[in-house]
Amino acid sequence: MKTFRYIHSVAVYVMLSVILILSGVGVYFNVYSAFNCDGVIPKIISYCVLAAICLILIAAVGSVIIKSQYVIKDGKLCLYFGVVSVKTDINDMVSITLIKKSNRLVAEFTGSRFSAVVIAPQYFDEFICSVREVKADIIYNVDSSGTEEPEE
Repeated sequence: MKTFRYIHSVAVYVMLSVILILSGVGVYFNVYSAFNCDGVIPKIISYCVLAAICLILIAAVGSVIIKSQYVIKDGKLCLYFGVVSVKTDINDMVSITLIKKSNRLVAEFTGSRFSAVVIAPQYFDEFICSVREVKADIIYNVDSSGTEEPEE
């Protein structure tokens, strides 16, 4: 089993952080309101439900931050994105292309399906070797179109 950490962009980290902060404020506000609503049971229940929803959101976003990774195991490429997982058979993979312009790997599968592999560039070779351990005849391409400076 080989694991490669998914690389989030700065914008995604900012967005996830904002969601965590707002959810934390939501938990605080709803718990505070539940204790200070003069014992009206329907209000207490609604505040507790809203606080629980905020806690679930915190757990979901936290899991995306902590556990976003690709795992190659049992002949499958598995993407774990928080609580969501997607598994694809490596034997369905046709090729891997390095797009130089965006510095990303793109895997092509049978049936004209594509998937971007968002890992750190220093792990590209290790990722390709790990995939080739499962399926040795995977084609590896480098697409350098669009990376040169235009001539004046």
